[in-house]
Amino acid sequence: MEVNVFWQNLKEGKYNLYLVIGLGVLLFIPFLGSVGLHDPWETHYGEVARSMLTRNDYIFPYWESGYFFSKPVLLMWMMAAGMHIFGVNEWGVRFFVAVLSILCMAITYWGVSRLINKRVGLLTTFVMATSPFYLFLSKQAITDMPFVGNMTIGMVFLALGLIEKDESVPTLRSRVILTIVVLLATITQYALMINSGHMMRGLTTAAIILIVAGLIAGYFAFTRKKQYEIFLFYGYIFIGFATLAKGIGGFAIPGAIWLLYILVTGDWGILRRAMLPIGIFVFGIIAIPWYATLLSFNGRDTEGFTFYGRFFVHDHFNRLAAGVHGDRGSFEYFIQQLGFGMFPWSAIIPFAYVGALRDRILESAKEFRTILLYALWGVFGYVFFHMMITKFHHYIFPAVPGIALIVAIYIDRLLDDPERENWLTKVIIFVFFIILARDIVLDQRLLVNLFTYKYDRPFPNDAIEIWKYIAIFTIGGALIVYFYIFKKQKFAIYSYMATALAFAIFIVHVYFNLITPHYSQKYLFDTYYKMRRGNEPVAAYLMNWRGETFYSKNTVRQLKSNSETRSYADGPGRKFILVEASRYNSLKNSLSEQMRDKLRIVDRSSNKFYLTIVDPDAPTPNVKGKKPEEPAEPEQKKEIE
Repeated sequence: MEVNVFWQNLKEGKYNLYLVIGLGVLLFIPFLGSVGLHDPWETHYGEVARSMLTRNDYIFPYWESGYFFSKPVLLMWMMAAGMHIFGVNEWGVRFFVAVLSILCMAITYWGVSRLINKRVGLLTTFVMATSPFYLFLSKQAITDMPFVGNMTIGMVFLALGLIEKDESVPTLRSRVILTIVVLLATITQYALMINSGHMMRGLTTAAIILIVAGLIAGYFAFTRKKQYEIFLFYGYIFIGFATLAKGIGGFAIPGAIWLLYILVTGDWGILRRAMLPIGIFVFGIIAIPWYATLLSFNGRDTEGFTFYGRFFVHDHFNRLAAGVHGDRGSFEYFIQQLGFGMFPWSAIIPFAYVGALRDRILESAKEFRTILLYALWGVFGYVFFHMMITKFHHYIFPAVPGIALIVAIYIDRLLDDPERENWLTKVIIFVFFIILARDIVLDQRLLVNLFTYKYDRPFPNDAIEIWKYIAIFTIGGALIVYFYIFKKQKFAIYSYMATALAFAIFIVHVYFNLITPHYSQKYLFDTYYKMRRGNEPVAAYLMNWRGETFYSKNTVRQLKSNSETRSYADGPGRKFILVEASRYNSLKNSLSEQMRDKLRIVDRSSNKFYLTIVDPDAPTPNVKGKKPEEPAEPEQKKEIE
């Protein structure tokens, strides 16, 4: 009897939220802390967060020997919290990013279920979570998931407040939860300021802040008469978090999407229902304090920039209008990245958008407005990032949640009516699937380039056997074709979804793990710590990939010239030197003649870097004139942002 009840509840969607959370745990938690941090972004931000702990300063980010103003503070706070709990390691650095990713999935499912239905909520979350962009950026401690995750949650709550418009009286539980969220979102920041010495210390100050924050939170929670107002407050709170994670884009992008929605629908009443004055205040008490503190700070980073000059001028306005690092690219640039970053769902996107516009008559007003909002979200995301001069592959990630719902709607309607699309449409979708799958098999770097830096660095093609990709695509494709030919359309759709899940598990737990030794310096430093005697030093020769600083805990010596390298190597005792494979010959030639034969590679497990040692007491090789190995990689520019 209990088994029957379980299956009945499962069919009714009562366990869907647990399934969503379970999917997130399956995809993002295993191996989270067992693979190294990728250069240069994870290690860069990780070192800034580590310095927060060592300096006991959580307000003014610090990198090596100067302030760090390139990114907002939320990611570093998340990293520092993780390292405080779990230690200075990969698990601590990545933990709260993965947790936020799972929370985003859960809120997306819950919100879309209310706005449309449970199946669409489940499908939206499934499409989003199994897209390579979402998979990789959930396991990478960089700014994109804190930005997009919080923005997505905020957009869901704003949609509930402005489209669903639940006018029921809020329960005591919902009021208490909102109070707690506001308190945590505000008091935490001010506590960090007090602890770091940037506000007046003392119990009196803490008590005043606690009382004021409590009164504000209580006022917001207990004076609201309708549930949709509670949802709006959550929306403003999470947009505030998104702004702390990314800067102007945190509020400008969702604001622009809603403005576009108002222009298309003509529903100017949204501006009144949105409670903008109170909403801006809620947003402000979360997003503004840290920025205001940094703008009033006169400190400079290692390149002489103030916070305003670095963060707003260089990293916002110049990236948008002038170009800073990265690619440039034309109209098709982000179409290509969406093709791989949302594979295999990308094969469906064009038809999903056409279907969303075609089926207006099938939807209620609430469903139509939700679909329209998410459709505009995806389109605006593409247009906005296309117009930016600076382009990285992952910049299009903020458009993914919007597109995911449109794809989910399309799949949902196919499940209801498998014959709604003609045979030609299905063939075209399958052809797109095959073309994209072929490209991924032939060029494996397409996936790692979705979330990393330096797209031309050598890829370890021998790390992953191609047959593993081919097996997934062949079995999945064969099942899709089989069920289609034998008129079992729903099973063909389920096979497509199963292929997406199998591919997701493969790339996040096999591909990601196997390529990491070539994109992380963790493994070289493991060798260094095993081999060193006492306090034998480690240096980095003409490189600035950030990992050397994080994994040495900012004790690495930067060798910036051949003369400095020669002096370092000629000193007493053994010395370890990290070097790019392409610069090994240059390193050897920079040493004095008596030390050149004392240089040897002790770890070549990475195709990018070598760990070498200069040992004055090592015997001189008997074989003369042997040339060091010539690596294949050319010299590369070392500008990293």
